[in-house]
Amino acid sequence: MLNRLSLRQQILFVLVPLLVGGVTAYLILMAQSYRVWKQAWGLKSSADYFMAVSSTIHQIQNERGITLLYTHHVAPKEDLEEQRKAVDEKVHTVTAVFPELGSKTIEDTESVFKDLSETRKFVDSGGNEAECVQRYARLVDRLIMFEVSRSREFPLNGIENKLISQSVFEGSKENIAKLRAMVTDILAQKKPINLETQAEVMALKSGIATNLSSYGLIISAETREHVDGFMTSQTWQFVLDTVRDVIENAQ
Repeated sequence: MLNRLSLRQQILFVLVPLLVGGVTAYLILMAQSYRVWKQAWGLKSSADYFMAVSSTIHQIQNERGITLLYTHHVAPKEDLEEQRKAVDEKVHTVTAVFPELGSKTIEDTESVFKDLSETRKFVDSGGNEAECVQRYARLVDRLIMFEVSRSREFPLNGIENKLISQSVFEGSKENIAKLRAMVTDILAQKKPINLETQAEVMALKSGIATNLSSYGLIISAETREHVDGFMTSQTWQFVLDTVRDVIENAQ
């Protein structure tokens, strides 16, 4: 067949399939590279979001603690206002990464900040201490949930699991803060607590240990050393002893 074709036709007959194959391979490679680039960019934006939100969570937890002291007339309003300013500064770091995020993540995060403002109004109006604790807890729980959701959006060779692991760690830290806040409120009220409250106290206590011992928790040796040091410290032991006393004397 090739003998009946001109030289030009024979060249085209050989080169065209090679050219088509080369272009196809190039397009496939470009598509794969684009997917990897998109995942990498998404993971980078997730990390930026995580770092900003994590710092904000920490400051909100501090605000919750000072709010309890304020409602129990231990801390002055000036201390609470100062801590609120610290939270607001962290909120700005979160909004600064909004251009990197999708509309759903932005909308969800903004809803938390709106509820934070409403929670502060509730506190300033003399709202119930236990409800104050619950409101702050819901804010933090939602932010942690958004961290996990965002981290799962852009998987890349398992790297995203480290972000999810940090959310597990964040959850343990929040359980510690919830436990201390709840016990503080119980002690301040000086009255019997029901079985539901007792169960919640014990659930928080066990949740802390479960998360910190989870195989899904990926932290550095240095961080692990700090965590272990805290869990064996006199400060934490005092909290555990107080929890035991609260449960034993619940009535």
